[in-house]
Amino acid sequence: MIIPIKVFNDFDERFLPLGISKIQITDVEAGNKKGILSLINATPSPALPDPMPGPPAIPVSYIAELLRDINSKEPLDQDQQAALMFKLRDHFRSGGDAKGVSQALDKLEARKDFLANISREVDALRKEIVSKAEPSLEPEKPQPEEGSRKINSANETKEAVKAGGSIAQR
Repeated sequence: MIIPIKVFNDFDERFLPLGISKIQITDVEAGNKKGILSLINATPSPALPDPMPGPPAIPVSYIAELLRDINSKEPLDQDQQAALMFKLRDHFRSGGDAKGVSQALDKLEARKDFLANISREVDALRKEIVSKAEPSLEPEKPQPEEGSRKINSANETKEAVKAGGSIAQR
């Protein structure tokens, strides 16, 4: 089905190809409500499938998919553990949840078949997570008390005392 649609008035309909020029053109220029309604009514709604498909699967997080493999009762060989480490590292480096990655690393390390060479990679990823920790996970720095200031030199101390000011040294 071909539905010619006119969206602007800056062309000459006489120059349309012969097949299209014989079909009614639907005018949907700005403000033409009648043309827009005729376009909506011109396209029939597709028939719904019978029977209807089942509901979609509930989405799960990427970490949950990795945890399915980590929590598996089946043994994980070196290649499988290395692949999981690659996926966890890639997920973290692409902005993934640091806490979720750390928890997945804990579960991987707790496996009976956890390999020593993978342990080095886990340690390296943990260091990377700590070094890029979110500001909210870092301890807050103490704020100076109101009315106090840091003294940088002995001269400033003397000048402040002469002026009768209050001095708090840190």
